[in-house]
Amino acid sequence: MMNHMFKVGILGAGWIARKMARTLASLNDFCVYAIASRSMDKAVAFAEEWNVPKAYGNYEDMVNDSEVDLVYVATPHSHHFQHAMLALNAGKNVLVEKAFTANAAQAEHLTATAREKGLYLAEAIW
Repeated sequence: MMNHMFKVGILGAGWIARKMARTLASLNDFCVYAIASRSMDKAVAFAEEWNVPKAYGNYEDMVNDSEVDLVYVATPHSHHFQHAMLALNAGKNVLVEKAFTANAAQAEHLTATAREKGLYLAEAIW
């Protein structure tokens, strides 16, 4: 049993982010705490729809929010490496939507970074 509500920040406010928000809403120990989009309007609309406390109009501010425990990367595949690295470098645990990265070298770099920083990193394959 967890003693703490695990606060998830979602990067990207598209359809896969909505699926994750729906899934997390059914869990007792997790909540979507923050949403980030390149558009503040999209972030605010997502936050209102899913009752998310924080909305960000850029990714950097969200990954630097000290309340976020885990970042779920739900941006386009071509940006997964960049956004996962952004979150890892901010000291965040990361769950990356599939496809994990564009190639093996990117995957190895992310894995090495997570290991070096002692952070959780996984692909959301289920």
